[in-house]
Amino acid sequence: MTDNISIRPALAADSDIAAYLIHLSMKALADYLFGQNDSFEARRILTTLFAQKSNRFSYQFTDIAESGDRPAGLLISYPGRDMNSLEIPMGRQILKAFGLARSFRFIRNALPLISVKEAETDEFFINNVAVLPEFQGQGIGTRLLAHAEKKAKAANLGKCSLSVEIGNEPASRLYRHLGYQVIETFEIDQLKRRIGFDGFHRMVKILS
Repeated sequence: MTDNISIRPALAADSDIAAYLIHLSMKALADYLFGQNDSFEARRILTTLFAQKSNRFSYQFTDIAESGDRPAGLLISYPGRDMNSLEIPMGRQILKAFGLARSFRFIRNALPLISVKEAETDEFFINNVAVLPEFQGQGIGTRLLAHAEKKAKAANLGKCSLSVEIGNEPASRLYRHLGYQVIETFEIDQLKRRIGFDGFHRMVKILS
């Protein structure tokens, strides 16, 4: 049941629970990119990024779902046309958080993803969506995705897009049920060898 669920814009002060939820949505990929395979360090960096503006994991682009007064889920979304403009500020923030040597390792680890197109400029991109385990199965993810559609329409965009990891069938079924279709599939051999990440499907929904 979702009767007692509300959705609000995130605050920088939500950084701890937000970092946990972002990490939950990315799993091994978050550890590899942000923690050099250390989950605690990955969440620390995500906490730092979330509390700042102008990056892909910022509170600026985040909504929090609450059950009563308890955080239950998270949505990070923004127009696809804004994605490129977030990369340079995010790079500076990562440099400050990591230091020079570890920033180079981050870039090396992220290289297999650089050539992958995640969203077109006429799409509203869902960067992350996650629900805490104790609140899953209650329709909160569906509510968050519907909220993204409202934001897309407010931005005068007629499509929503997202990425789902190859093999994540529960998420893929939900997205297909809600009207998303696989447009492209990106298999990333380097990440499969390194961390068992096969790649992802790019899915798009045309809004009515």
